Parts: sequence; structure tokens; C-alpha cells
Amino acid sequence: MAQRLGEAILRDNESLGIKVSLDEPDVEIFVEVRDRNAYLFSSVLAGPGGMPLGTQGRVLSILDSENAIASSWLMMKRGCSMLAATSDQSLLAPLEKWYPLLKSTLPEDDLFASAAKHDCMGIALPWTLREIESHGTPKGDLPVFYPLVGMNETEINSLLSKIRG
Repeated sequence: MAQRLGEAILRDNESLGIKVSLDEPDVEIFVEVRDRNAYLFSSVLAGPGGMPLGTQGRVLSILDSENAIASSWLMMKRGCSMLAATSDQSLLAPLEKWYPLLKSTLPEDDLFASAAKHDCMGIALPWTLREIESHGTPKGDLPVFYPLVGMNETEINSLLSKIRG
């Protein structure tokens, strides 16, 4: 695959006089093959690790606090693309370096209707166990995810430091 791709790139760019140097390349080219598709790219962006972004569907992530940044990031790490429901655009900034195409919408009262309207397969809430106990669990026809449920404040703060870099 690498040899065929390299030959095709050289052939298509013959007029530029480019040469191959495997020891000290000016540009490194990558290819990722999935099913019947091949993706060619020349730069790699840091991601959260875990599952490839977007492989697990889209989630409406409630982004209303610092904890919500950690909650959203953990959903991305699990492979979910996100639609951030927020009225505070400053909360998007730490996540945009991990997810450059992050989109947002204004929060709505009916989370399940909002998620359905935006073709989301679930909802991510930034609640810890204590908050779930005080709020109760929302009832609707989509899964609700609680990425912070097993974390304490120290663990969440440590994760936020990692996210902010």
C-alpha cells in the first residue's frame, strides 16, 4: 500500500521535481484505511485517546460548567462526536483544541426533544453521583450518560488540567 501510494504521489507531482527521503523527509504523508475508504493526511492532531472520534455516534453534551468540560471530553474519548448545548461559549475553548469541528447549540428545556432534533443518539450530563442523587435521573427515550459518576473532585480537577494542557 505504501509503495503504491508513494508511486502515485510522485507520478502526479512529477513537475515539482520532488524526491523521496525516508531518513529526513520534508513532508510525511500518512494513510489510514477503513473498510473500503482510504484517508490521506499530512498532519496528526492530538486527541484524547481511546476510540476514534465519531465512531460511536453523536451525543448532546450539556456544557454548563467546568465539570461539563471534563464530561464532554470523556465522551469524546469514548468515540462520540458531540453537539455542545451551552449558553457560555467560553466553555467551548478547552474542547476545541481536541475537537476542532466542535459545534454548539443553545440549551433547551426538553433535553430529549433537543437531542432528537439534532440527530443525537444520547445525552451526556456532567453530574457526579451526588448530583444524580439530588436531581434524579431524567426520563426519556434516549440513553443518558454520566461520565463523571465514578470520579471525585480531585480526579475531575486533574482531568481538567490535562484537558487544558
